[in-house]
Amino acid sequence: MRTSLKVFLILLIGLSPTSFAADEWLKDEVLKELSELRQNNKALRGELDGLKQRLTELESNRGKEPPKKLEDLLGGKTPLGKDTAKIIVAEFTDYQCPFCKKFGLTTFPKLKRDYVDSGKVQYVVRDFPLAFHAEAKSAAVAALCAGQQQRYWEMKTRLFEHQAEYGRPLYLRLAGELKLDAGRYGRCLNDPRMAEAVARDVAYGNRLGVQATPTFIIGRVEGGEVRDVKAVSGAMAFEAFAGLLNPMMPPR
Repeated sequence: MRTSLKVFLILLIGLSPTSFAADEWLKDEVLKELSELRQNNKALRGELDGLKQRLTELESNRGKEPPKKLEDLLGGKTPLGKDTAKIIVAEFTDYQCPFCKKFGLTTFPKLKRDYVDSGKVQYVVRDFPLAFHAEAKSAAVAALCAGQQQRYWEMKTRLFEHQAEYGRPLYLRLAGELKLDAGRYGRCLNDPRMAEAVARDVAYGNRLGVQATPTFIIGRVEGGEVRDVKAVSGAMAFEAFAGLLNPMMPPR
């Protein structure tokens, strides 16, 4: 029986104090419930403040221009796939976003197999941790640090698989599983330049008008330019993503 129901029964049917040691017990339970209510309200206020902040950002992002240069869209990162691929996909992701996790663990493996590994698509990930996801930025840094030892994509997948456990202990454990140099990895997690790299991705996403995660910027690559740019959001199924890519493929 829930505590609040016990309290209600005491008040409703007038049980004697000795039945539940009512005086002190009731006082303790009421105080406990008040404390829980305060904590819940604090958490809700935090979420609301984060949403308000994001709404302000979205308002300021309206009317932004799509990317024109491939190098700007890549942001200094080496994309997955062949550099001869004529389609570029840039994913803006948040490691605490449940939709990013769903896409990363279900759609992306098929997308990689059929479009990236086959040489049709170049694929790059840009970080876009939302302000109200407290550990999204640290998880982004954890993935980037694994990338310093050529294990970015494996770490990205494992982070999504352990989304409820984010924090330094998890990052170090996953680094061990991936057989990374532990000392180098630990130093990288503390390197302010990694957090700055994440901040640059966020700033670029804001300039493009990214409004949610995951967001995908898709375009044709022609001589270092990005043409026919499309921006789509959400954890799309593989079939829906393929429906976007196929019409953009160059004729054989």
